[in-house]
Amino acid sequence: MAGHLKTKTLTVESGIGRHPVHRKKMTVLARGRPARTDFRVLREFEFMSLVECILHTGRTHQIRVHLKHLGHPVLGDRLYAPKLTAGFPRQMLHAWQLGFTHPRNAGQLIFRAPLPADFVKAGVPQLPTDE
Repeated sequence: MAGHLKTKTLTVESGIGRHPVHRKKMTVLARGRPARTDFRVLREFEFMSLVECILHTGRTHQIRVHLKHLGHPVLGDRLYAPKLTAGFPRQMLHAWQLGFTHPRNAGQLIFRAPLPADFVKAGVPQLPTDE
């Protein structure tokens, strides 16, 4: 994400709905559908931060909308932060770890993926290995 959060951990609990003017965008709205995202700063760099996002809901564009609402949009996001796309081939979002409870045996399943090559080329730092 662009910039640095004021705290190392933060929860955003704000409704999300269709933007009233820009119909391709979603936005934070008081009457929007409930959405909750927990953010944790993993590393900070000169003009960006590597953050872990834990979604408690699954709203359209949730991470992008909540970060934009905080004033720290996702780098490379042509829809929500068009001025922050130089040097980034796409949105700098990557699901490095996904986990869920198996519906039949209740076991925890966790899947991890390495950092994509275009992230490395764009200067995004390596993901933590001890998380």
